[in-house]
Amino acid sequence: MPAYKNIFNAFGLSNQIRLDILDVIESIRPGARIMVRPGEEANIAAELILSYRLVISVGRGMVRIPLTNEAFSDHFSNKQDIFERMAVFYLARTKSIADALRTADECSEDSTFGSLLGYPDCCIEFVRLRGAVPKLFETVSLYSHSGKYDPLIWPASAVLDGTLVPHFPCSKFCVHTRAIAKKRWNLIKNGSQELAAHIASANSKLYWVENGGALRCGDKLPDQNFYTDCAGPGVPLEIN
Repeated sequence: MPAYKNIFNAFGLSNQIRLDILDVIESIRPGARIMVRPGEEANIAAELILSYRLVISVGRGMVRIPLTNEAFSDHFSNKQDIFERMAVFYLARTKSIADALRTADECSEDSTFGSLLGYPDCCIEFVRLRGAVPKLFETVSLYSHSGKYDPLIWPASAVLDGTLVPHFPCSKFCVHTRAIAKKRWNLIKNGSQELAAHIASANSKLYWVENGGALRCGDKLPDQNFYTDCAGPGVPLEIN
């Protein structure tokens, strides 16, 4: 059994959190930031992280996270009624990196933070030039080509907790993002058939943007009058 397989057997954590922990354990990235609900979820995450002898630097205070898929990336929206308060863990193999992650994030040193998280330089620069990370509904136009998307460069499947991408890529063709996603996918296939099946399913869906701007997904598109943009998988994720 692979040493990291316990991550996939941990109940009570999202796939996004489990994959962020996996990245640090397997040295795919030097560090990660996870947001957890105070109480049981935080305790489960902390116990799992520490069992792999990783270091946690706990964020000072709480952050507000949106409850809706439409606002998935809008961590600092003023719409108070759609948020819940979360604790922040910065994890790494060493205390110095974990603390540096926390400092960079809390001081809004975005480029330094991205580098410490192991994001590709091109993707860090992409966000810097934009001034903010993309909204989730923008991913359909940003990361699809001729109505098709690459499951290894597809943040939109985060709405189903099934993305292989830990960040917003600089483009639909980013080879560096694809390399990170490919490493994750190979480990998932070897470690959990159940998780592999879930992620393969999430990245086989059709995704579309409703006229009102909400990102939706499913096996069949609605009437053309009800959406403005759409994309489907160009190639399937191979489990075997």
